[in-house]
Amino acid sequence: MTSRRPLVIQDGLVSELSQGDTVQTGGSSTEIVAGSGLVGGGSVGPNIRLDFAVAPNPSGVIYVGDTIGNDGVASVNATVALASGNKAATEGSTALSSGNAALSTAVGALASGNAALDLVPTLVGGGPTAVLTAASAVASGYSVGVDDAGKVQSIGLTVPTLNSYTNFLGISQSTVASGSPCLVNLPGALYTDPTASLTTGEFYYVDPTTSGVTTTSTKPATWNGQVPWNYIGRAVTSSGLMLLKSI
Repeated sequence: MTSRRPLVIQDGLVSELSQGDTVQTGGSSTEIVAGSGLVGGGSVGPNIRLDFAVAPNPSGVIYVGDTIGNDGVASVNATVALASGNKAATEGSTALSSGNAALSTAVGALASGNAALDLVPTLVGGGPTAVLTAASAVASGYSVGVDDAGKVQSIGLTVPTLNSYTNFLGISQSTVASGSPCLVNLPGALYTDPTASLTTGEFYYVDPTTSGVTTTSTKPATWNGQVPWNYIGRAVTSSGLMLLKSI
């Protein structure tokens, strides 16, 4: 029977262990160290095992026997995510189109509103108005009456008459020269004068000395009495006079 001695390295050469020589056995002469991503290791032995250390089902990765497989979940999730993203993109596109349509409508509405503003005269107050030709120069805020020629004049020391009757038509909204169109606030209009100091709730009358208005109800001496003397408006604010009726 052939007997073999353990192989050893001697002087750099592999040879059988010489007769009479011995080697120490047992213990942990060699170890496998488990590095990053590996589990197990230890002394070399018949049951040494190394495992891959991976998180539970990362991206669908699973153990299939001694190999690594894919459970298909990642693929399904990716498909769902793609479908969700495509839906979001579609809805975003629809929202953008709707927003653009709204912007277009808003621009049209703004243009329409600006056009309407261009058609409205620049008024300080509001309500019924009329445009008549001034028979003489009229200042803004003056009480005016109408004459036989159908033109307006300031009510002052010289009072306009229609069919020989003195009258009050309204309050001028603009300062104009003789022969120019004059915008007049008629009864029912709110005449606003930012510089006025009206007493809220008081009734106001024509003041022929200033062609303006006054709270004094004394009948002007220059009026002939053929027209009843009465108030022309009532102050609703310190600067707003609601014209009530003509006298």
